[in-house]
Amino acid sequence: MIFPVQDQIVDGRIVITGGLGFLGSNLAHRLAAENEVVIIDALTPHSGGNRDNLDGIDSSVSLIERDLADVATYEGPVRAALQDATHVFHCAARTSHPGSMNEPLADLENNGRGTLFLLDRLRTLDSDARVVLPATTSQTGPMVRDPIDELHPETPRDIYSVHKSLQEKYLLVYAHSFGLDGVSVRLSNLYGPRAAIHSPALGFVNYFIGLGLKAADLTVYGEGQQRRSILYVDDAVDALLSAATTTGVAGEVFQVADPESITVQALAEAITRNIGGRVRNIPYPEDRVRTEIGDAVFSVTKAHERLGWSPRTGLDEGLQATAAFFRPRIDQYLVTA
Repeated sequence: MIFPVQDQIVDGRIVITGGLGFLGSNLAHRLAAENEVVIIDALTPHSGGNRDNLDGIDSSVSLIERDLADVATYEGPVRAALQDATHVFHCAARTSHPGSMNEPLADLENNGRGTLFLLDRLRTLDSDARVVLPATTSQTGPMVRDPIDELHPETPRDIYSVHKSLQEKYLLVYAHSFGLDGVSVRLSNLYGPRAAIHSPALGFVNYFIGLGLKAADLTVYGEGQQRRSILYVDDAVDALLSAATTTGVAGEVFQVADPESITVQALAEAITRNIGGRVRNIPYPEDRVRTEIGDAVFSVTKAHERLGWSPRTGLDEGLQATAAFFRPRIDQYLVTA
């Protein structure tokens, strides 16, 4: 695939936190050939990190295995990497919605404290790096305007989404009060290569894909008529790189999703059609009823107008490309981690 000029960074010094995870590793694969890339990752539980995600670029990137929530991390090689960085993509996070409800303080430690430490170290280093935060559209909670835009009220229904909102608010404070060059990009239900497909706790779309690869049942709660916006990971990387290279957007928030929403039922059927498995409808579990938000459909007008971004991957194309990546590597990804 040939990527647009505005989506490219050349000769940069890139720091990717959480670079062993789904999104961070896909960024690393895009950037490694023409940039110096440093990955900081601690393989934190509930983060979806996988060492195999660096296959093919492991000799082209530097990996520092440190915990961003530990203040001692910010000396030595991490300090040097941040000091010299032209771009920082802060992808590190515990990403499990149900995991955050079971372990809220651990989620705060990683997603809140770790982010605040990182931003404050960039401030003390007087960094001029562009900092891009992959936030989440789940920060908004139940939809009161259709579609949801960047000014929509935020009433998140789970701890993970609260802490992603906290990350974003930290970033905006550091941008507006301390001059940090930060941009937040809210992403919606990513799927694609290098995702964690072994557990429903790390995202239902990729878990459904894992079930399809095993020719197993895809269990849909209720009738599955709630609408969702989803996005193929390459399109998400395009958006993050556009946010990293577009001038005049410091302190801004952008939403990124496929503007064509789809019901959970239709998505499950598309996965079985393109990958495998069978759809089975079951009653809602009680714990999921409490966090269910109903329809969630997002406007991407601002990202289109200000970043020049639009998704380029159709659902069937994205699912087929995802299956083609995982089939020869199934033993590396259908594991408990």
